[in-house]
Amino acid sequence: MIKKYLNIFMCIGLLMQNFIFIIPVNAEEIEEPTIKINGIYQSNEIAEVDTEGNYIIDTYDEVKLDFKLENIDMKKDYYVKIEHEYGASGYTYNSQIGFKETLYLDNPSEDDGIYNYDIKICDDWDCNKIYTTKKINLKLSYFNDIKDSIVIIKNITQGGKKASIEESGTLKIKLNNKQNIEYTLIGKNLIDNVDYKITGNSYLNDLIVKGSELEEGIDLVHYTNLEDNPSSFGVRIELNNIQISVPLKYFDGTNNHDYFFIEVDENNSLPSYNTELFYTNYKSEEIKKSNIEYTNYYIIDSKYHNKDKTLSLNINGNNYKNEDYLVTIEVKKAKETYYKKEEKVNGLQLNNSYNLELKDLVLKLNKEDEINAKTYEFCIEIDHVRTKQEYKYNSIGKDVRILSNIFFENGKKNLSAFRGDGSSFFGSGIYDTNKDVFTKYSSVYLRYMGENFNDDETYQYVLEYGNYIENEDSYKREYEEKLKIGEVKGSVLNTVGLLFQVNNNKNYENPTYKLTIKKDDEILYSDSPILFIVDSPTLANASLKANNKNLYLQTSDLSYIATRNAPIEAVISGLGFEDNKDYEFTFCYYKNYQDEEWNENNEKCEKITFKGKELNNGTAKIKLKEKIDEKAISYNFYVMCDLKESFMENVAIQGGFDVTFVDSKELFPNLTKYYVDNVEDLIKDISKNTSVEDFANNIDVKDNGKIKVYDKTGKNEIKGNIGTGMIARVVNEYDENILDLDVVVKGDVSGDGNISITDLVKVKRHLSEEEKLTSVYEIAGNVTGTGEIGITDLVKISRDVAKIQEVE
Repeated sequence: MIKKYLNIFMCIGLLMQNFIFIIPVNAEEIEEPTIKINGIYQSNEIAEVDTEGNYIIDTYDEVKLDFKLENIDMKKDYYVKIEHEYGASGYTYNSQIGFKETLYLDNPSEDDGIYNYDIKICDDWDCNKIYTTKKINLKLSYFNDIKDSIVIIKNITQGGKKASIEESGTLKIKLNNKQNIEYTLIGKNLIDNVDYKITGNSYLNDLIVKGSELEEGIDLVHYTNLEDNPSSFGVRIELNNIQISVPLKYFDGTNNHDYFFIEVDENNSLPSYNTELFYTNYKSEEIKKSNIEYTNYYIIDSKYHNKDKTLSLNINGNNYKNEDYLVTIEVKKAKETYYKKEEKVNGLQLNNSYNLELKDLVLKLNKEDEINAKTYEFCIEIDHVRTKQEYKYNSIGKDVRILSNIFFENGKKNLSAFRGDGSSFFGSGIYDTNKDVFTKYSSVYLRYMGENFNDDETYQYVLEYGNYIENEDSYKREYEEKLKIGEVKGSVLNTVGLLFQVNNNKNYENPTYKLTIKKDDEILYSDSPILFIVDSPTLANASLKANNKNLYLQTSDLSYIATRNAPIEAVISGLGFEDNKDYEFTFCYYKNYQDEEWNENNEKCEKITFKGKELNNGTAKIKLKEKIDEKAISYNFYVMCDLKESFMENVAIQGGFDVTFVDSKELFPNLTKYYVDNVEDLIKDISKNTSVEDFANNIDVKDNGKIKVYDKTGKNEIKGNIGTGMIARVVNEYDENILDLDVVVKGDVSGDGNISITDLVKVKRHLSEEEKLTSVYEIAGNVTGTGEIGITDLVKISRDVAKIQEVE
């Protein structure tokens, strides 16, 4: 780094000695950063540069830009923005590893096959300040060989008849969704010995052909699908993942057309059919569709299907003639054909609902932990009409699953940034958290919640610990240790789930914890959340208080329970924040009303600033300023802080939690002896010398819940007498905390559960204003229930102490 020096003279007057020191000081000036290109890579090989400075590429895939910044100020944030013809992308620069990015490529330029990119180093995404820029060009090496390539589609037929054509500005080719679509593709000006990939919607599988084969012409079949009912049909031809021939040309027998549209309409006058799979000998048992949202498969119960029993297929046809039709059935899993059957059936039988017994169909159970192939695909074809339906196969006969959640402190809501779900990351969530998580908490808690398991069945589980490895080629998990093996009832799995305390004793970069649920040898489901350990700050936990008492998470939906009208305070904690730095958060809450759709007027947001130290210490408090809406059934809370150094592009550290509101009396439906103050969250009208056992026996908590009594810290359970200031904790049938209520014993202002001379002295000192009683102790001293302690209360307490008349 080049250094420049300025002479700065500091003048210090030393009056006592009447002379001046002149001190030269060297100040370092840091230059603006520069961009150093380490290379452009394809398939891990560096691209060559031609005489004009273009990087030569030969494929669409895996074009990697690798560069680093030099002369950077380590105290500054740098944002990398890459602009090109089709848009822009950007990330926060990582000073440790530089910058690697897959460059976006589309179809080659019509002029010269060159892709142009501008790399800008800015202060933020908007590039209000640009530190430096650099241009790079990628040139497709074989552009001149493909720029004149075209592919023509011709001879489109259905059922042996030529497709009808309408011409009104744009050529429209009309097809129907009841018969296979047959057509020919012919290429021109292709490269003879390279592979072209042909893809299309619906049932056209990827096909790889040589350029010379495509120039000779190939005949293809597109299968219609009765269930999806596609409205259009298309074909795509690619060379090294670069699409050629855009648009595809259509030849009508005389001319080539550049612009045309292939429309697929429903035609009920043509032969068609519906199918239903059923258990051959158990027709009363339905094969039910999955109840999981966004899925379209059915569940086969292995109890009704094994080597001695079978499945049958019912075919309900329409408009078939009195002739034989070939019925073909294929069962596939992950493109592998497990089963195939062909049988000729008369059309009149098909019209009259025909059952085809599949005696020799024996599906393999899901005994392997397959990630990408969890369903079987049934394909049926009759007279150029092909349909499919997907099925899962297990011993439960319904869809089961496990959902995982992570807690850095048991009983508190996790606020770690949720990076992705199972569909994107092979079956489980990925959570960002700071590298200090296992230093601060030493262990984390994992909760796995089941869904749709049979309540009266017992299942086996295995919890494994390993590492998630992410590189340019693949994502994979490696498990080296079984942490726990056990059994769990389906009822517990569905309502409470399994909670495990785990650590990262092998210091994995991205620890993952896999829970597998089995029935005997059959794997029913597995879920493996991943902790992505990052350097940037992350949120950790949220805890809630109302009336200064802790609120607890419900197991069923991970929402907090709070009583109405109780002042709510949220406390959030974090990891890796700079202690003396201010962080601005957006705090939002949304009010949910019964049977009301989302309404933007129900949401309110405000800005809150926290010191990093408050977040790291878990003392960052948010008070809800407005009164809780009596009509709202719940609130959704959300906190977010934009950080330029956050791990992901344009992602803030963020987290949310929900609060469900109840009345205390809802938890005590048969409460007659005592009284619950629904506003102050306390239970009162308790007589002196009441044992915890008697107290609990006089309270009937709904849904098999119960009452436990703790000291005022809420940590030590009390077994003797109950006293003012203690906590009556409502727990559900699984011993999970639901709600805390402060205890008030009449006349007991000292908290020992009795009325003694100590209580009399305290009430007297309160009246003389020598020492005021507050909160529950003031309420306990007001035995007359007038709202404040008076002379009458003092008299009643003194008569109780003198054993003249007990306080009632």
